[in-house]
Amino acid sequence: MAEPVGPLIAFSDHVAVLVERVSASIVAVHGGGRWSSSGIHWRPGVIVTAEEALERDDELAVTLPGGRKNPRSLPRPERRSAPGDRQGVGGASPLR
Repeated sequence: MAEPVGPLIAFSDHVAVLVERVSASIVAVHGGGRWSSSGIHWRPGVIVTAEEALERDDELAVTLPGGRKNPRSLPRPERRSAPGDRQGVGGASPLR
């Protein structure tokens, strides 16, 4: 007979599944500062991170979940998304 699963074990199992699913979308963004920051691969061609984490708009790099590092750049200021614009999320600057 199978043992009943307690609520804490069920919660832990659920969190483990969520972390595994989300981890494929988490990247490291190297924006010129001393430390890297995290970012979310929102959709193809768009990574969302905190603007304060980026000290420059060029020579950025993104480390993907597999460890591969890719150079990236921000759009020129006149092409950046405004808050609420469909190309950005909450005023975030999309990376290319």
